[in-house]
This record gives sequence, C-alpha cells and structure tokens, in this order.
Amino acid sequence: DTGVHFMGPIHGLTFFTYIWFAVQTIADSKWTPLEILRLVVITLIPFGVYFNLSFIKNKIAKLDEAQSS
Repeated sequence: DTGVHFMGPIHGLTFFTYIWFAVQTIADSKWTPLEILRLVVITLIPFGVYFNLSFIKNKIAKLDEAQSS
C-alpha cells in the first residue's frame, strides 16, 4: 500500500507528461493517424515508450530533412 501511495501519483504524472509531449509533437508536425495511434497505444504497454524511441528519432530526422529542402 505504501508503494502505491507514493508511486501512483508519480506514475500518473509521467504518463500525462508523455501524453502532453506527444500532443505537442503532433501539433507541430504532420503525423498520420496511424502514427498518432501508435504513440498512444504504445503507452499501454509497460516500458512501451522505449520501443518508440527509434521510431520518433527517425520521424524527426525525416521532418528536419524535409524542412531543410
């Protein structure tokens, strides 16, 4: 009970922080509905965010490349 009492709010805060950054990223660039769905669904898997790191890095690189052209 003590662990849940302390870690529950921290976990909730980090989840909402991730969602906030995902919304900011989506609003600032052109993402397909499938990519948006991937960002949201992956949060339901424990440590799933780490599976998205390479996907997000590649997406950012492609967007930077398109903007510099």
